[in-house]
Amino acid sequence: MASSNTSTQVNTTTLQQANAELPTFSLHPRRPEQKPFTVTLSNRSLTVAALGLAILSHHRTLHLARLLLVFVPLALFVHNDYQNFLRLGPGGIPSTPQGYLKASWLSIWALKNPYEPAPAVPHYTCSPGLLRKATLPERNDPRPTTAGIAPHRQITQYGSTQCFQALTRALQAFASMNPSEFETRVSALEKHGLALFSRKPTRQNRFQGEICHVHDTDHSLHLFLHPDDVKVVLEQGWGERHPMAWEWGPWKPAVGPFFVMIYAPRSENELRIVAKIIEAAAWNMSGRTVHLSSCLPAL
Repeated sequence: MASSNTSTQVNTTTLQQANAELPTFSLHPRRPEQKPFTVTLSNRSLTVAALGLAILSHHRTLHLARLLLVFVPLALFVHNDYQNFLRLGPGGIPSTPQGYLKASWLSIWALKNPYEPAPAVPHYTCSPGLLRKATLPERNDPRPTTAGIAPHRQITQYGSTQCFQALTRALQAFASMNPSEFETRVSALEKHGLALFSRKPTRQNRFQGEICHVHDTDHSLHLFLHPDDVKVVLEQGWGERHPMAWEWGPWKPAVGPFFVMIYAPRSENELRIVAKIIEAAAWNMSGRTVHLSSCLPAL
């Protein structure tokens, strides 16, 4: 009994020391948002526009008037869409005009229904996933609204700052307590934000064994799950597939079909459920059963 108590004290001390040594993660000051495209004209502006079109029509420049009617609203729409791209914050694609063009191109190929599970693939069918409906309760509220490709963000029902800080510190503490198996650093996929990596991944991906990453802005996560676990997460309302999480014959986007957004936790109960999903992602990437929940502080 004394040995057991000593072991518990050592584990608790190790966790406290790990948490004490972790830096406070800086928070992005601006939440991701989207603004609808609208054009509002005052009476004076409307009068000037009507007179301008009338003059152009009477001076045999009808084609120019038609071009203005088409291209001016189009230019305003593109400008608003570009601003919405910037409002999502930093992500895997640079926040530049070139990045906007790439994101716009990728959006053509986005999933039509991100709530539908992807079909299983042969190399996954040898073992079932970890998550079960019986132990993963349904999320209480309707799904939040999401937007974007890269970045892909949650724009309603933002997570709490307290939960975000607790989660990032728990990930860092967990990695520091298991340094031969796991590490935390900047996401290889997003190029921003904290990510958890497996040092000895059993699943091959293009992102150096990345398990999950947390977004500074909306406090949601992206992670790689077993297809069975993707199905449970979608059915219980805790997330959705990334817009580029698909495969079609030889065409395979970098993230693969089992890359999922997990909605931002807003309470201690939701935080512990999210931690359970991260545990499933860590098992999927490393083959090891982990206990991230033990690193979470009481809120």
